[in-house]
Amino acid sequence: LWEEVKNEPKEFEEDDIEGEEDTPILGSGQLHTLTNFYDWMGKGASGWGLKGGLPDSRKVCHVTLPAAYQALSFEPILPNSLSYIPNLFLSRLFRFQHTDLDTMFDRGVRVFDFQVGMHEGALHGYSNVDPIPLAVPCKAKVETELNVLVNNLKNYPKEFVVLVVREANEEDLGACRRFFYQYSQSHNNLFIPFRKDLTVGEARGHIILLWTDEDWPDESIPRF
Repeated sequence: LWEEVKNEPKEFEEDDIEGEEDTPILGSGQLHTLTNFYDWMGKGASGWGLKGGLPDSRKVCHVTLPAAYQALSFEPILPNSLSYIPNLFLSRLFRFQHTDLDTMFDRGVRVFDFQVGMHEGALHGYSNVDPIPLAVPCKAKVETELNVLVNNLKNYPKEFVVLVVREANEEDLGACRRFFYQYSQSHNNLFIPFRKDLTVGEARGHIILLWTDEDWPDESIPRF
């Protein structure tokens, strides 16, 4: 399948980019050259068939965005209880990403899936593999990685990010919720809620925050 995709790059006309009905805007034939796409929303990406960046009037829900699942799993901390399993195997099993967020952003990723939980008194990224009922902490601290995204948006204000947050462990729900609520309050102009008519122009320079917790205290942030 990958060979078929790689050998048949998609081409898009100008009308494809402007049209509200044509959801896919990125060509799939150039995925192996993902690099230096830190400002593709603002300036475009010829390898993706995107000319001149995204128009301000386009709805966010009509844009296909490159995403990173379990984005904080690039350095998992393996538990001692699993020491009987070869370390190399476990490391590969729980590592869904092999680069940090700065590199992901540079390569065009704009949707980041954060699975989070407490580890040694701080909120960290977590990784889990279905159907194994185990989530392992990762070295990446959530606050540090959020600051990476914030700095990138300051440097490239025509970009925007979608952040999907979910708790790794039910017992960490309160701590996770407090952290993100406090972080969002200290960055009042950074986080925005998603709505169906949200446009690219409105989203530029912001983080669209989605939370899986039904008890999230801020009703302006949607849940799913």
